[in-house]
Amino acid sequence: SSPQGSRACHRRCAAPASLSRSSMGMQGFWERLRPNIGYTTPVFIYVEDARLGIAYYILVVSVLLYVVVYDFAYGNQYLELEQPVGTIRMSFRMPTDRCDPLKNTCRLLSKNTSDMPYCLSDHRPAGVKDAPQVLPCVYMDGLEAVTDLGEQAMLATFVEEIQQRRICDGALKVGDKVMSRFAGGDLAAATIVSIDLHGDVLLDWDSGASDGREVSANLVVKQGASACERVWQTIAGPENLHPTGYDPGTANPYVRPSGVFVADIEEFTLLLDHSMSAPTLGISSDARKTVGYIYTEDSEMCRSHPSRAVAPVELTEDVVPSTSAPCYIRPNQTAPIGGLDFFTIGTLLGAAGVDLDTPSPVSGEEGHTNRREGVLLVINIMYKNFKPFAGAGDVYYEYKVFSIPTTPKLQKTFITNYPNQRVVQSIHGIKIHIIQSGKIGKFSLLRLMITIAAGLTMMAVANFVVDSVALYLLPERDHFSRLKYPIGKIKKQPGVPDDDLYAVSSHPAFMTTESEALSDSDAD
Repeated sequence: SSPQGSRACHRRCAAPASLSRSSMGMQGFWERLRPNIGYTTPVFIYVEDARLGIAYYILVVSVLLYVVVYDFAYGNQYLELEQPVGTIRMSFRMPTDRCDPLKNTCRLLSKNTSDMPYCLSDHRPAGVKDAPQVLPCVYMDGLEAVTDLGEQAMLATFVEEIQQRRICDGALKVGDKVMSRFAGGDLAAATIVSIDLHGDVLLDWDSGASDGREVSANLVVKQGASACERVWQTIAGPENLHPTGYDPGTANPYVRPSGVFVADIEEFTLLLDHSMSAPTLGISSDARKTVGYIYTEDSEMCRSHPSRAVAPVELTEDVVPSTSAPCYIRPNQTAPIGGLDFFTIGTLLGAAGVDLDTPSPVSGEEGHTNRREGVLLVINIMYKNFKPFAGAGDVYYEYKVFSIPTTPKLQKTFITNYPNQRVVQSIHGIKIHIIQSGKIGKFSLLRLMITIAAGLTMMAVANFVVDSVALYLLPERDHFSRLKYPIGKIKKQPGVPDDDLYAVSSHPAFMTTESEALSDSDAD
C-alpha cells in the first residue's frame, strides 16, 4: 500500500516487450501532441490602477446613461414604430357670424376696404400709398375664392378677368351657304334653312330642285370654309386697361387697374377634418378624439397671439404664455369637446412667417407682392402617441406650417352667353397643400431585447477600450499582458510518477500559471 510497493508492482507487472514498445510510442506521440491541445477561458483579474479604474467607470457610466436615460427614457427605443396613413377634408369659409353663408339671414363680418392698406379707396388722400401694391378690392365667398384641387386647394388673392367672344368655330348655322349632294348626284349649292336636334340639315337648293329635302350634316360642306385664325376675340381685359393701380403724378392718382385683390382674405377660415391609422399596430384616431397645436417659430405670433403657449397642454401641467419663439398656438374648435380644428388664413400665414404685402421673392415684375403673385403653404400634420420620459399614450398631433417660394396660378372659364361669350379668370393666390406624417409607437418585447443587447455590446466595447489602453499604451503594458493572458499548466505533484499524474483528481490546487511553474523549476 506504500508508494514504494506501488512502484515495485509497476516494475513486476510490466507488459511484454512488443506491447511496451507500442505503449512507449503512443506515449511519445501524446507527449508531443499534448502541449498543442487546450482551450481559452476568460480570466478575471482585479488591477489596482487608478488610471484604468477611472477610465473604465467613466465609460460604464456613460453607456448606462446613454442606454437607460437616452434610449429607454427619452428615446422610447423599446417601442415598435409605424408611420401612420390617413385622410383629410378641407373646408373654407368667408368670415361670418358662425352661420351658413348660403342663407340670407347670415351676416358677413367684413371690414371696410378703406381700412385695408392694399385696397384702392377714394378715402385715402391723394398721393398716399399704404402698401407696396394697391389695387381695387372685391369681396368673394368661399365658393368664388376657393378652388378644390383634390389634395390641395387654391385660395384666390388676385383675380384678373378677360371677356371674350367667339369669332370662329366652323359650325353650321342657319343661313350658311353650303355645298351638298342630292340623291348621290354632283355637289350643288344650297342654303341652310334649319337644323334639327338630330343634326339633320334642311336645305334650300339654289337650282330650285328638291327644295326642303333634309340631308345629314356630315354630307354638307360649308362654302369658303378655311382654318380659323382665332377662335376667341378679347373685348375687355388687361390689354384694354391701365397696367397699374396707382399713379401719383396725375390729378386723380387712382386709375382702373388690370386686376383686383380679394378683400380680407386673411380672415377666411380653414376647417380641417383628418384621421389617421397605424394598421400594423392596430392604432387609429381622428381630429375629434385628439388634440393638436400649431408649432411656429414666428416671433411676432409668439408675442401677440392670444392662445400662445410655451408647450402643448398635454405635455405640461400648466400652460405658460410664451414671450419668444418657438411656441405653440391652440387652434379654434367647432365645439368644446369633440370639435374640429379651424384657423384663420392669417394665422397660417403668420405661422409660416409670410406677409402678403411684402415683395414676392419669385416675381418677375418689380413691385409685385405675395398678394399679387401668390404663395404655397404646406401644412404638415405630425402624429405621435409617445413622449420623452413618459412612454406610449394617447395620440396627439402638431401642425407645422411652412412656405415654398413659387407663384401658384390657375385659370377658370365661365360661359356667359352660350356658346358665343365667355369670361376667363387668371387667378393667383394661396395654394394650400396638406401632408400627414409622424410616428406611432407600441411596446415591443423584440425591440426591448434588441436595445438591451445593444447596451451589453457597448459595455463590452468599453471593457475592450480599457484593456487596449492597458495592453498597448501604459508603461506597464508588458506586466499587464502577462497577467491578462496567463498560460495554465498542470503542476507536477511530489511523489507521483508521470503515469499517475492525471489520476490525481482529489489533490488540491494542481493548476498553476506559467510564471509559477517556471519559478518552481528554478527552485528545483
